Order: sequence, then C-alpha cells, then structure tokens
Amino acid sequence: MKAVLCINGAAFVAGFGFAVAALSQAIEPVRAPQLGAKLDWLAERGAEYDTFFIGSSRVHRQLIPDIFDAEMAAHGVRTNSFNLSGDGMRPPEDEFVMERAFATRTARTRLLVVECNSIEHMLDDEDAGTARAVHWHDSARMAVLWRHCWARPLAADMKASRVAARIWKRVRQLPEHFQHWVWNCGRVGQASEWLSGLVVGEKPGEDARELGSDGYRVPKTGELMSGKTLLNYEKALAAAMKQPPAEDFEDSESQASLARKKAMADRLGARMVFVSSPFLRPAVFAPASREGVVFLDYSAPAKFPELYAPEHRRDPGHLNVKGSEIYTRLVARQIAEALKKQP
Repeated sequence: MKAVLCINGAAFVAGFGFAVAALSQAIEPVRAPQLGAKLDWLAERGAEYDTFFIGSSRVHRQLIPDIFDAEMAAHGVRTNSFNLSGDGMRPPEDEFVMERAFATRTARTRLLVVECNSIEHMLDDEDAGTARAVHWHDSARMAVLWRHCWARPLAADMKASRVAARIWKRVRQLPEHFQHWVWNCGRVGQASEWLSGLVVGEKPGEDARELGSDGYRVPKTGELMSGKTLLNYEKALAAAMKQPPAEDFEDSESQASLARKKAMADRLGARMVFVSSPFLRPAVFAPASREGVVFLDYSAPAKFPELYAPEHRRDPGHLNVKGSEIYTRLVARQIAEALKKQP
C-alpha cells in the first residue's frame, strides 16, 4: 500500500511539473509594475542604449542617466544610459531581469553598472502574492534560493550555531517561494494590472511615466529629513564617521551571483561595474574577486561626506535629488577614470 502511495505521489508531482512547464511556455510571462514597462521598452529600442544601471531604489532613484552621460562625455567617454532598476530589487530578482533584458541582445554594450547586493531570501510583506513577487520566480531562481539555503558562509569565524540558524531561517522561507513559483508557472499575479487597465484605459503593465524615457523616476517623498528621523540619523552618522563598515563576503552563492553577472557582462562585451550604494550599515557586501571588474564602494561616510550630509538625504537610506546629482557625477567620474586605466 505504501509503495502504491509513493508511486502515485511521484506520478502526481511529475505530472504537475510537466503541466506547469507546458503552461508557462504557452502564456506570456507575468508582468511586473515598474519593470514590465522597462523590459517592453528595451525589447523595442534597447539597441539605442549602451549602458545600464541595475539595482534597488538606491539605483532607481539615485543614478540619473542624463547627468551620468553628460559627466562621462566631459571625461571623453560617450554613453547612452538606461536605468533598468526597480524599488526593492536585489538578487536573485535582478539576475532574472538582466536575463530578460539581454537574452537576445546583439548591440554594443559598454557598461553594466550593478548594485552590489547579497542574495535576499525574505520577501517583502507588501510584495508577497503580487505580480512583482511572482514574475521572477522561475525554475532558475528557485535553484538559486535552494542553493542559498545551504551556501557556505565566507566568514571563517562564524560559529556553527549561527550557521545552523541561517540555514533554518532560509529553509523556512522556501514554501512561500515555492508557492510563488507555482503561481509564476500558471501565470498568476496579473489580475491587479488587468483591472487597472480597465479602470484607467491603459494596457496591463504600461506606465506612461517610464515608457520612452531613460528609466529614471524622481522620488515622490519629501526632500529632507526632520524631527526624530534627522536626530537619529545624525547620531548614527557621527558613530559611522569614526568606524567605517567592514567588508563582508556573505556566502558562496551570493558570490556566485556576482560571478554570473560578470559572465553576462563578458558575453555582451561590457565592463562590469559593481556599486556599493551610500547608506549607513555596519558591514558592506563586496565581491571576493575584483579581477576584471570595477568595484565602487560608497559605504564609508568619512570618505564621501557629501553623500551623507543631511541636506543631501531624503531619508537615512536614500539621497534626495540634489544628493543624487552629486552621486551620479561622482560615479561617472570614477568609472571614466577606471576605463582610462583599464580601457
């Protein structure tokens, strides 16, 4: 009896897998807000751009393509850049977006400027169950998350109890990712966009503010901190000025994610630039290998005080528009200098 149940269970799992795989090939991919419009635009006009910014809101709202291109031109390097970022986007979602954007690309690519983040296993509560969370849960990303559960920590002094706790925390989150993978295979998660289209008369996923643009969007929130937020930030900044963040290589799978992005840049003939965005934290994730890449680390406030000045911050984690302009010019200058040293 047990053997029959096992055989039936295995047959069900195999049949389900074949069914969802066939369904996922027959139906258009799930479209994600912010990113869907950008991917559509690049599918039509991607050859016009040779430089791409990829990352979270710290790239989406802080690296401004027209300012970057002007600064690069002032240093003798011509670029036409596009901000292919989304709020909250980090590995492994960013890998999925890059694969979608560059899968069939043959045009010349000069630079891939990617925010240097480790793999994030936890889903944001506000994204869970939405098209934004569903769209990147393909089989390749599920394999990344599975490997990440067991990935070897690269801190030699990490205690066994902490390693076990990390594994258990990640394993506990796998069922939620599996659920999103099933929804992705069945192309679930687009109902809200479809309903919005009926109400406002736009195509599902269309965002008129980003289609036809360079992908950058000015933030809607306030430009300056105040009150308790400002006071707490100034205290944290004073402490960080004395103690810069230490480099942290996290784990083997997070480093493998960086290596896959570098391999994608190599395939496109582009220079790989990893950027550590400017915000306060005790440790900064960094590439273990710097061979063939440019790594720009803006995590130390003592080294880049203008990026941490309260008058240039929207909140503790983000620059305001003035700060973003300063930051974009700084990134462009440092990339131009790196290209001159290693053309």
